[in-house]
Amino acid sequence: VDLSAKRIAILQEKLLRAGLAHAIAEVRDAMAEDWPHGEFDVIYCSSVLNAFRDTDSAIRMLKRRLHRGGIVVAWEPLKTSWLNIVIRGLYRPFQPDRAWHWPLSRQALRRYASEFEVKAVHGLLGWSKWGFPFYVCPWFRGLGIAIGRRLAGLDRKRAARLGRGLWGCHQAVLVLEKSRLN
Repeated sequence: VDLSAKRIAILQEKLLRAGLAHAIAEVRDAMAEDWPHGEFDVIYCSSVLNAFRDTDSAIRMLKRRLHRGGIVVAWEPLKTSWLNIVIRGLYRPFQPDRAWHWPLSRQALRRYASEFEVKAVHGLLGWSKWGFPFYVCPWFRGLGIAIGRRLAGLDRKRAARLGRGLWGCHQAVLVLEKSRLN
């Protein structure tokens, strides 16, 4: 389910190629109150949870849409460190989706962790982002790539759970499981 017809067409093609003709991809608003389809085993969100200014509303929606033991895989922007706050503040005036774009804070991440079992976390653009200043300078592009790749290893090690290592990241992939009990 996605609001983008283009994304749905790509997904439907991939499902067919994978032999999953029984899976259905359709253009819909999964957050609509009149949702007719019941519950899902898996929900994949790419920059969706940050569209909710109120984390509790997002949590209620996910719990309504998931089966017991269902999984949420979410790729979301973060606003968890001073550098992320400064960077996001600088480009926010130029951001076309600024009216509904609310990167996840430390408090929001802790709130999700209190309502779901966190099965996995992967922070992105934490330490590795320090290669970027070198990358944008043509004379040091190779150095920027090397620094970014080397520091990405730190991100993989240190940003694999909620906490200090993740807070410095610009984005995160979260795997959350709804309780099997309720």
